[in-house]
Amino acid sequence: MYRLKSQWSRMTLSRIYFDVYIYMGGVHGTEHSYAFNYDLKNNQLLDLEEVLKRSGTDLNSVSKLVAEELINSGQFAEYRSEPVTFKYKEDVKEETKPTLENYYAFSLTEDAIILYKQFYKLFPNSAGVVGVEVSWDKIAAATEEKKNDIVYQNNDHQFTLHLPASWEGKYIVKEGDWNVGAEISYDFQFMHNGKEICNIFSISVLDTESAENIGPMNLIANHNGKTYVWNPIMEMPPEFWEGGELQELEEEFARMVNEEVPEIMETFTFE
Repeated sequence: MYRLKSQWSRMTLSRIYFDVYIYMGGVHGTEHSYAFNYDLKNNQLLDLEEVLKRSGTDLNSVSKLVAEELINSGQFAEYRSEPVTFKYKEDVKEETKPTLENYYAFSLTEDAIILYKQFYKLFPNSAGVVGVEVSWDKIAAATEEKKNDIVYQNNDHQFTLHLPASWEGKYIVKEGDWNVGAEISYDFQFMHNGKEICNIFSISVLDTESAENIGPMNLIANHNGKTYVWNPIMEMPPEFWEGGELQELEEEFARMVNEEVPEIMETFTFE
């Protein structure tokens, strides 16, 4: 069974969306979606990479906005608990990885881009293919915010990281010697009102020949005979516990460690 939607926008864009339902017996069938977006003015079939390029953004940024919609939008409230559970957020992260396979079906409107996918870990099979709408205004705002990222440059090992602008004044970087298997560690420490509180995450540099087992650390890259790994703080410090002096910052600190640090590590590049 095929369901076809065809739309036009100001006579410059043709959008065709196929919703395909295949039933071969059993309790229910499977649903698939296909979409075509054609630029009539330039006589060009638009793929997602071209659309995002024209909008001054990229798949990483859009996938984060899709994740935000799944976590916060009232459209999906029936499928999640309130408050949103850690497991749901982890499943959202898994389902919205910035790969073209996850976002091959999309359609465009004047106000938004709609990305179609069957979210197996989030919704029941009966929900089928779900369209997540991300407005161009949100994309523009995220693009503008990204321009304000903090760039950390490590001159000793010639690498850079991009940190969110919201980290301004909330961290310092210190050289550490706690990792006995590393040549050096760079510890990003949480600051509050000028006081150093605790570790957020660390990047360690190891000799590649002796770095066969990196244990609980996460591999970043092997480069020029060195192995670069990272690890976040493992437990919530007591200052953030209920009754602690920084209890009101628990949610913010948890977001920094669990959500923002992995995103920061994706920006790791050598100069």
